[in-house]
Amino acid sequence: MARDRPWRFIAAELRRAIEAGEYGAGDRLPTGAELMQQYGVARQTVQNAIEQLRSEGLITSTPGGRVQVRVRQPIQRLARNRLSRKERAKGRGTFLTDAASGSWRPEVDVTLRVQAAEADVAQELRSMMESVVDVKGATGTQAAVQGFRVAGKTGTGKMLTDGQYTKHNAGSFIGMAPADNPRYVIGVFADVPDGTGGDVAAPAFSNMMAFTLLHYRVPPSGTKPPKFKLFG
Repeated sequence: MARDRPWRFIAAELRRAIEAGEYGAGDRLPTGAELMQQYGVARQTVQNAIEQLRSEGLITSTPGGRVQVRVRQPIQRLARNRLSRKERAKGRGTFLTDAASGSWRPEVDVTLRVQAAEADVAQELRSMMESVVDVKGATGTQAAVQGFRVAGKTGTGKMLTDGQYTKHNAGSFIGMAPADNPRYVIGVFADVPDGTGGDVAAPAFSNMMAFTLLHYRVPPSGTKPPKFKLFG
């Protein structure tokens, strides 16, 4: 079994079995306890594998917690006017036109789950976000704080008012410091007539984070930032 991501291995094994027909539509998959015993892993590892298959649309869960292979209904295209101007004028595409003709009610079933990133994944993300501040010419260089490693991300977008984009920018910078041992996270958001998140929000972040680190007597970073190689 792959040591770095055992849940990926379990998901791949179950996916292969489903695609090979070993588990057919509506068939129950092994329970969490059975998979834990079979692969010698923790419950969370099995849960991660199940969530991966669910996100791929291969399996579903019943109210009782039973996990089974998803039953895929055939697509029926019923409407003759699915591409007509009349339907487009109503704001309907082909799917919604078919649904209306077949008396179906389109709906989306969304399951939200909050899960902390694994330690190595979080470390890789922090390293990538350091490049936003540390690399010459990057978008967040003005968020730097003297003596501290900083990781963050700029954001810039147009304001949306009454369904129309305005000339104003929504600029942001969200970052953490010290990046090698994060203590504080600050987010700065600005509605400005001009300028990017790196131009407007990053300098404000730098001032706020510098004050915070000084006020709470956080020692400077004891390690050097990683070296980055950027490819255009």
